[in-house]
Amino acid sequence: MPIRLSGMQSGLDTEALVSAMVLSYRTKKEDYEKAQKKLSWKQDKWKTINTKITNFYTGTLSSNRLTSAYNLKKATINNSSYATVSASTSAVSGTQTLKVTQLASTGYLTGGKVSSKSGDKLTGTNKLSEVSGMEGVADGAGITVTASGKTTTITMSSDMTIDQFVGKLKDAGLNASFDENNQRFFISAKSSGADNDFSMTAANSNGKSAMEALKIQASTVDTVAKDITKYQNILSQSDYVSATAKSNYDSAIASYNKSIASLQDANTQQKYQQEYLNKFIELAEYTDDGNGNWNPKDADTLAAARKYLTDAVSDLKAKQTAGTITDDEKLQLAAAQAVVSVAGSDTAVLSRTKNENGTYTSDIDAMLDKAASTIKENEAKIAEFYTQAGVDSTDATQVDSTTGKILLDYDTAIAGGNSLASSYQATAQEQYDYAQKMVDAYAVVTKYQSDSTSVTEAEYQAALSTLGVSTTTDATSAVRIAGSNAKIELNGATFENTTNNFSINGLTIQATALTGNEAVTITTDTDVDGIYDTIKDMFSEYNELIKTLEGAYNAESSKGYEPLTDDEKDAMSDDEIEKWETKIKDSLLRRDSTLDGIISTMKNTMLSSITIDGKSYNLSKFGISTGSYFSTSTDEKGVYHIDGDEDDSTTKGNSDKLRAAIANDSEGVIKYFSQLSQNLYSALGKKLRTSNSMSSYMSVYNDKEMATQYSEYTKKISDQEEKISTWEEIYYKKFSRMESALASLNAQSSSISGLFG
Repeated sequence: MPIRLSGMQSGLDTEALVSAMVLSYRTKKEDYEKAQKKLSWKQDKWKTINTKITNFYTGTLSSNRLTSAYNLKKATINNSSYATVSASTSAVSGTQTLKVTQLASTGYLTGGKVSSKSGDKLTGTNKLSEVSGMEGVADGAGITVTASGKTTTITMSSDMTIDQFVGKLKDAGLNASFDENNQRFFISAKSSGADNDFSMTAANSNGKSAMEALKIQASTVDTVAKDITKYQNILSQSDYVSATAKSNYDSAIASYNKSIASLQDANTQQKYQQEYLNKFIELAEYTDDGNGNWNPKDADTLAAARKYLTDAVSDLKAKQTAGTITDDEKLQLAAAQAVVSVAGSDTAVLSRTKNENGTYTSDIDAMLDKAASTIKENEAKIAEFYTQAGVDSTDATQVDSTTGKILLDYDTAIAGGNSLASSYQATAQEQYDYAQKMVDAYAVVTKYQSDSTSVTEAEYQAALSTLGVSTTTDATSAVRIAGSNAKIELNGATFENTTNNFSINGLTIQATALTGNEAVTITTDTDVDGIYDTIKDMFSEYNELIKTLEGAYNAESSKGYEPLTDDEKDAMSDDEIEKWETKIKDSLLRRDSTLDGIISTMKNTMLSSITIDGKSYNLSKFGISTGSYFSTSTDEKGVYHIDGDEDDSTTKGNSDKLRAAIANDSEGVIKYFSQLSQNLYSALGKKLRTSNSMSSYMSVYNDKEMATQYSEYTKKISDQEEKISTWEEIYYKKFSRMESALASLNAQSSSISGLFG
């Protein structure tokens, strides 16, 4: 602001005069600023209400319109000492008997007590060569560990520390630690169950000596008997190698095909997005403004482009509702909805800046670029799957040219030297050979135990080394517990699992103790409390929402209150300012017609009758109603109360009709409340999903119109500021010319006076 020295000749306060002369412009500017401020507050209030409505719509209503939200079951057991039970919606109501005959255990090895050559306590930092008995055997000692689905050979060295050895055991798929207080190794499988058990055997003679010195040698031959049974089962299958390889190959190909199909679907959806986006750009008729900015031709073309998208969504949604939508159309729908979410925003579709390389910059163009890059990435992933499967994607006998599905079967693959099939066959052969080796060794040991003269000592020791066991035990020996499966009998049928948890026909059973000859009873029935709470929670959320809406609609008038200017705020305390503005904010949606329409929609939907299996029902049938019209406050008139609800002081003393109805006819109750939720979901959906020039998708109020009004106020305020500045300059120039004229007149007067002096 320029510094002006005025009134020097006239003595007038020109600043005050000019300020008064432009007061009408300044007052109009303040009026616009106040109106814009109220509009901003109104936008914020609507956003808050809209969020509450959409949360109710997409959350509770969306869930409760499905009968699965209410099909709750509960299971009880007459003696929880043996097991705990729970039921899913698919569980069959009734009584069942349960026996727990075996609990799952985890394979465990408690090492024997080790000692150091020096006599000092060993720690994790000590080298293996410092352990008593490891002299001369640590280097090159090998231990073969089979755990977590893999076989690993650990090779030791004299410089390897105890901690490093424990780390090798962990890398091999075991839980392992060295207890410095007790001077023992503790080793276990990572999961319970017979199939998840582990084995540790010496890979060479030094390995056998090392296991004995480290006191991790299994105590007896009996501890490996279970493994031998498994190996014997392998050898009993004449086609084990080919059958195992084929099974693994088929599983891998099925997994590849599932992933490929998913990627193909993702690409199809992205291509539909490209089609919708390009059609949108075409219909919007983007034109250059001369400065490199491309905008829709006009509001009509933009509206037409958006209508094309919303119509596409509506058509596909109708098919979805009717149950006639195809898998391909589901992808179309997802693509159309994704494009609508971007194209519905003005900031996304306006000002497509054209770059020097001919590309455009905007949200819709970013979506096009993302679609193209995603398609490229997915195609690269598909190509990698083909490489991993060892197939030629250009060979129609190996890969379907239309779907991308791998067609190469195992027999053809193995005959043609396919890398994947060959690797599975080699692995299966290794498993078979290892099983043969272990079974042969076990046969030697058992033969020696029955007749020590039938096997030489060397053959016997070699067999022991292969099995990794010792025939002697003492107080410091390792103790091995084999992993076992849990077993239960449900209604006389036996079930086995690697853990103590069973999932059977909708029941989840966790075995905790053996029942012996005693059988316990499991009773499954409708979860009355669960269904009741689901309904009650829905009404609690509905009540909070309707109170918010009616509170805003029925707010006290703030007539005479306007947003404060800075000068007005300076004359008030912070508390006074807050109360003043709160008074205005609370009344912004008073008697708002849009809000009234939402409230009416919700109330009318809740009051309407619903026919279930030929009978007409309403909420009062279940003891659910609003309070008395004459005794209930204005904001509470739409609030529902449930008779017998212990949390509701108004109706807790009434008879509990809802709970009784659930107990007597849960199916009918579920049908009614799911339909009620569906009706309200549909009614609110019409309000939310209407997209036009005044409101956005998923907006119940005219957010676009308000945004436009806000921008218009910004322009009007700017125009008034320009007028104030212009007229102030005009008036100051006029006063300046007057001051100059007075100065000249005064100078002439002084000159004349001087002549007569």
